[in-house]
Amino acid sequence: MSSVARKRKRASGVSSATNSSRKKPFLTRPLTKKKAKAKGSQKDEQETLGGRAAEKSGVQWCANKDQAKWLTASFHSALGTALSPLELDPITEDSVVQLTEDCDHSVDKLGTHMKPLFGPTWREVLCEEARVGDPGSPVILVLCSSAIRCVELLRGMKMFTSKCKPAKLFAKHIKLEEQISLLEKHVNIAAGTPNRVRKLMDIGALGLGRLCLVVVDLHCDAKGLTVLSVPQVMRDFWELYRAHLHQRVVAKQVQFCLY
Repeated sequence: MSSVARKRKRASGVSSATNSSRKKPFLTRPLTKKKAKAKGSQKDEQETLGGRAAEKSGVQWCANKDQAKWLTASFHSALGTALSPLELDPITEDSVVQLTEDCDHSVDKLGTHMKPLFGPTWREVLCEEARVGDPGSPVILVLCSSAIRCVELLRGMKMFTSKCKPAKLFAKHIKLEEQISLLEKHVNIAAGTPNRVRKLMDIGALGLGRLCLVVVDLHCDAKGLTVLSVPQVMRDFWELYRAHLHQRVVAKQVQFCLY
C-alpha cells in the first residue's frame, strides 16, 4: 500500500470516529395549539397578577389616615421653608376619600367609584348642566402628569359626560384662550395638568365654587413616575394646592381621592 493510500485510510478512520462520538440532537415535538394557548394564558395570568401586586403597593391602597399623612409630608417636603404657619396645617384623614381595598383602580372603573361618593344625587350633580353656581367650576377635578393620561381618565367617566361635556385643561394642542371660553359654560368634570390648571385658576377662569373632589392620578407611566414623583410636575401640583386648595381642604370643603 502506498503512503498516500495509508494517509487517506487514517484520515477516514479519524473522521468516522469523530462522527460516531457526536451526540445526536435531542428532538422535541412542537407544542400543539391547545398546549401553546394554555402556556400563553398561564404567562399572561402571572404577568397580570404581578402587575396588580405592584400597583397595590402604592399609597393609594393605604388607609385614608396614612394617605393624609403621606400627602402632608409630601407638601411640606416640596415647599417646606416657604410655607406660612397656616399653610403648615396638616391634611387630615377626613379630607381623603377611602376607596375599598379590593377595588379595581383601572381607567374603566373610575366612573363606577365616583358614583357612591355623591350618593343618590350623582346623576343630577355629575351629568346635568348646573343651573346655579359658578359655571366655570367643576365638581370633580382630575390632576394628571400628562395630557394623554387626562384623556384616558376622562374616558373612564364618559357615563357622566354625554349632556355636559368635560373640560380638558392641559397645554397640548389646546390654547389657553379656548379653555377660557369653554369654562364660561357649565362644567361638572375637568381633567388637567397642574401647571395649566394653576394658570386658569390664577386668572379666575377656573372656579372653585362647586368643587368637591380632587382626584390625584397615581398611575405609574412607562418610567415608573406619577404626577407626584416627576420633580417639576410635583412642584407645580403643590404650588397649585398651596395657592388655591389648601384652605378648602383643611376646612373639609374639598376632598382628595388618590387613584
